[in-house]
Parts: sequence; structure tokens; C-alpha cells
Amino acid sequence: MARSKAQAKRGRPRKPHKASWGEYINGLRRRNDGRWIIVETGKTFVESDERRAVTRFRRWEAEQAHQSVVEISVPMTAFESSAGMDAAIEGGASLDGYLDGS
Repeated sequence: MARSKAQAKRGRPRKPHKASWGEYINGLRRRNDGRWIIVETGKTFVESDERRAVTRFRRWEAEQAHQSVVEISVPMTAFESSAGMDAAIEGGASLDGYLDGS
């Protein structure tokens, strides 16, 4: 008997992606071939940088929730200490660094 699209798949749910910084990203997985997949839609994309892949996924999530995502660049000197950077990350910021220190 063929399963209709409305029926849910059976079996164990997929584990969410565990980022290198320890956070679990529900709804995002990385395939063995290196591609990323958005679990809800099955859409795949290629991104070599894990942080950029998570940022891209979070943008997609925000679009689905009709929220806007703002991306700004600030120099490292904007943070008085590493505690300030830690606080920004805990507040939901995604920080990318470049070789020139920005």
C-alpha cells in the first residue's frame, strides 16, 4: 500500500546538527557528502563554513516566522573584552572573524 504525502514517516527522528561550539541546531543536518539539508523542506545547499551554514539556516527560519534578520559588521575593537564577545554570542549574535582581525 502506498503511503500518502499527508502521512508522517515512521522511525526514529533525525538528530539535530551539533555545531562545533556545542549548540544543537534543530532542523538542520549535514549529509555525509558535505551538503547541508533543511529537514522541514528537504532543501539542500553547499556551504564549506559551518557558521555561515548555520547563519543561512537561521535566516531561513526567520523568513518562515516573518521576522527580519539584520546583519552588521563591527570591528573586534568594538568589544572591550572577550567577555563582551561572549555576551554577544549568548545573546544570539553570530560572529565571523577574518585574518585581518575584523
